[in-house]
This record gives sequence, structure tokens and C-alpha cells, in this order.
Amino acid sequence: VARRCPDAMGFVRSAIALFLLLGCMHELRAQTPEGLHSVLGDTSSCHASCALTYPLHTSPQAEELHACQRGCRLFSICQFVDDGINLNQTKVECESACLEAYSHPDEQYACNLGCQNQLPIAEMRREQLWALMPKMHLLYPLTLVRSIWSDMIDSAHSYITSSWTFYLQADRSEEH
Repeated sequence: VARRCPDAMGFVRSAIALFLLLGCMHELRAQTPEGLHSVLGDTSSCHASCALTYPLHTSPQAEELHACQRGCRLFSICQFVDDGINLNQTKVECESACLEAYSHPDEQYACNLGCQNQLPIAEMRREQLWALMPKMHLLYPLTLVRSIWSDMIDSAHSYITSSWTFYLQADRSEEH
């Protein structure tokens, strides 16, 4: 009986640890989409465009809608990986990912449509981010160089002045 108590306590501790781990994982899963939206960009308007193209009440299967929405997400992922430098190249990579992901032509087309729908949204977001970046004045590099040069000259002047004063004081003390 004495040996069963430590095993029971170990079981209870393991159950509590598992419960806490599952709670943390659930919380992380609940927060992950918001974190991904801030990094990858919002795809909700692209998803809405897909829903208008493939409405569930008229479309025979939901696979095409899901493929289109996946194309939106694939474009965002490709854009994140490429740093969004060339959006046309990002679209080509997205379409290539659609070809790998889907074997049925209708689903490939829907996924490619999602890539195409996300392109103007990504262009607009890039323009908005570009507008937020501070602009550097044309003369800023020259003023920076002037400031550094001025600091160097001031330091040299201060050093020469203090050295000259030291030598003059040393020379006066030798005279007396």
C-alpha cells in the first residue's frame, strides 16, 4: 500500500502537467492566427473574393473554395519568404505551389485564382508600408559628414589648445 501512493502521486503530477501543457497549446493555437496575420499579412479580403467566386450554396463542392483560400495564404507565405521584393515572382512561386498541392485541374485553377486575388492586396500593402517609411532628405548625407568633420576638428582644436596650454605652463615653471 505504501508503494502505491508514490505511483499515484506521480500519476496525478503527470496528469496535471499534461493538463497544463494542453491548456498552453490551446492558448498558443488561439493566438497564432493573429500573430501570423501581422507577419504574413491579412488575407481576409482575398478569402472574401474567393467566397464570392465560389459560393457554397451554388458550388457543388467546397474543395474549390478551400483551394482558392489556400492560394491566398500560399501567396502570403511566398511573399514573406521572398521578402516581398518581386511580387510577380511571388505570384509565379504561388502558382507553382498550387500545382504541387493539387492534382485536379479545377482545384489548381481555384488555387491560382487565390494567388491572383492576393496580388493587388499585397501591392496595396507594400505601398502603404512604403508610405510609412521615413524619407531621407537628399542633403542628409552631406550634413552627416559635415557634423562628423566638425566634431573631429573641434576635438583636434581642443587637444591642441590643452597641449599648448600644458607646454606653456611647463615652460613658465622652468623659468621661475
